[in-house]
Amino acid sequence: MKQAAGILIIALVLAAPAAAADPHASARADLLRCRAALKLLDVARLSKQAAAAQLKPLGAAKKACAVSAALKQASYVNSGDQGLSQAYDAQVGMTDGLLNFGKYVGDIAAGEAGHAKILNYAVAEITQSKILLDDALTQLK
Repeated sequence: MKQAAGILIIALVLAAPAAAADPHASARADLLRCRAALKLLDVARLSKQAAAAQLKPLGAAKKACAVSAALKQASYVNSGDQGLSQAYDAQVGMTDGLLNFGKYVGDIAAGEAGHAKILNYAVAEITQSKILLDDALTQLK
C-alpha cells in the first residue's frame, strides 16, 4: 500500500505543468499578462468621466500585475537570477504605481480636483516598472 501511495505521489509530481517546474516560464507568463492589461489603461491626467471609465481596466491591471506567490518564492530561492529579480521588482513597482494611480482615479471619478502630485508619482512608478518589465522579459527568454 505504501508503495502504491509513493508511486501516486511521483506520478502527480511528474504530471505538474511545465510552467510550475520552470520559474522563468511562469514569470514570463505573469509579465505578459501584466503588459496586456496595462495596454488598456490610460495613465494620464483624466476628466471625471474618463476617470470613471478607467475603473474597470484599472482593476484588471491591478489583478494582472500583482506579485504572484510563485514569483516571490522563485526570486527568493534563485536570488542570483537577474531575470527573476527584475520580474519581481517590476511587479512590486507596478503594484505601487497602480495603487497610486487608483487613488488618483478614484478621487477624480468622485469629483475631487487637484491630485497632480499623486498622478506624477504614479506615472513615474509605472513608467519605471514598465522598463523593468521589458528588461525582465528579455532576461527570461
